[in-house]
Amino acid sequence: MFTDILWDFDGTLFDTYPGIVDTMLRALSDEGIREDYGEVMARMRESVSGALEHYRKRYYLGDHFLTRYDRYHRSMDRWGVDLFPYAAEALKAIHRSGRRNYLYTHRGHSALDYLTERDLIEYFTDYITHEEGFPTKPSPDAILHLIGKHKIDKGKAIMIGDREIDILAAKNAGIRGCFFFPDDSVTCESADFTIRSLREVAPIVGIEL
Repeated sequence: MFTDILWDFDGTLFDTYPGIVDTMLRALSDEGIREDYGEVMARMRESVSGALEHYRKRYYLGDHFLTRYDRYHRSMDRWGVDLFPYAAEALKAIHRSGRRNYLYTHRGHSALDYLTERDLIEYFTDYITHEEGFPTKPSPDAILHLIGKHKIDKGKAIMIGDREIDILAAKNAGIRGCFFFPDDSVTCESADFTIRSLREVAPIVGIEL
């Protein structure tokens, strides 16, 4: 039975990638550049910072490109971003059962704003965001920090995320990894579990939705 559940944010709890890609396309368009939506999506799902650096180098763009992207990103309408189906229900059920939710994201504290505005922040025991300064996934450092701080039993902990780096971070920390992607177009062989709906978290964790 899993008692401690670590959650990624972008692409796992919130369907933010369409808005993130639109932001990148807008910043590129300002430079007179047109890129394929699908290619940008694939690159940004792998790594947002990596995608930014890729296009900056590819088109010899200055720091103004990164500044413009950041400005557009900060101005995104948070209420225009949807929670994935059953995300809220899973967080609440885990909390009600006496288990613990944690957030581990490369996003900054804006992730906490999303959760606060949806009245979900109370269902989290703790969180790690970009501002905490840990090495990025797949480094296990942030997960190991949570394990030590909250005396988590590694055998009863699981990380849920939509990218392989989420799963590898979990593996590197000695806990299980659950890969979530809403269709079967993407797989992750290193995952202990693969789900296509957050409703499928219930039997894995041992809760009822």
